[in-house]
Amino acid sequence: MAKKSISYQSVFGHYKTEENMVTAALLHILKEGGEDLINYILDARTQALPSSEITVLSQVKGVGSVPDAVLTANYSFKLLIESKIKKNALKNSPQAKQQYQAHLKQCHKPGDTLIYITPDQSRPAMLNGMELWYSWREIMDLLEGFRPQDNNPVLEYLIGQFHILLENLNVCDFVKDRVIIVGGNWGEQVALDYSLYICQNRRFEANAKYLAFACKNRIKYVFEIVKGPHNDVDLRYCPEAAKYLKDKEPLYKGELRQVFELKQQQQLEHPIINDTIDKNGKRCAFIRRQTYTTLEKIEQAKYTSQLR
Repeated sequence: MAKKSISYQSVFGHYKTEENMVTAALLHILKEGGEDLINYILDARTQALPSSEITVLSQVKGVGSVPDAVLTANYSFKLLIESKIKKNALKNSPQAKQQYQAHLKQCHKPGDTLIYITPDQSRPAMLNGMELWYSWREIMDLLEGFRPQDNNPVLEYLIGQFHILLENLNVCDFVKDRVIIVGGNWGEQVALDYSLYICQNRRFEANAKYLAFACKNRIKYVFEIVKGPHNDVDLRYCPEAAKYLKDKEPLYKGELRQVFELKQQQQLEHPIINDTIDKNGKRCAFIRRQTYTTLEKIEQAKYTSQLR
């Protein structure tokens, strides 16, 4: 797969090797997101950290091995992180297998754990179950599903850039079953009536095949993205938007927009109900801006919490 043009390169692209690039990018994100983000990722494996004072260190030399990163708090526990960006790394590389076994030997106290991240779609058979395994696709979905208690534009930007990096390096396939979910009190009806999603210019950089709307505390429809996103669109010169402009924005003056051309994929037999609860125990919006999931999860979920 040929790498994309410079406009698609992420801010993490200056590292010398691709594997170091990906690992360093993840560490930047974990440092920015802090305890809440780290525990959110660990919750996917029903494990939480015993401390809020977490230090993220890279390339810490241990006894017999040097993991990509170590997460620790006053050395009362440690999480080792080792990542690979080539499929079947353990199967195809004796060195990687020896490295993995050496990392496990460092995890000799309660709370010590190895986190192993690979691009494989299923858990590598060579792993022995003593570690926490994640695919890069799952890591990315968790990052994009994370909602910090306070708005953090730096974290949001870094996660967006990390998505671009993984996509550009072909570490995992985001497009074929990927669903963008956006807030849709206005957009859902526009999509149903005009087969368009129109939003602020240059909002999305990540590719996806489907689009769904979180609207009225439920998700009811899934749309296939036929074309787009198209950026820098003056709707007056967009034939597909002519009826929309006449009906909905007759005073439009040419502000540039981003446009998706859609067709309805399906109406869900049972709408997915929003069960998102804020820190005060009250129901809140499922998303602030957008999040991502897969078509398979959409088709199986009853509640929005099952889309992560």
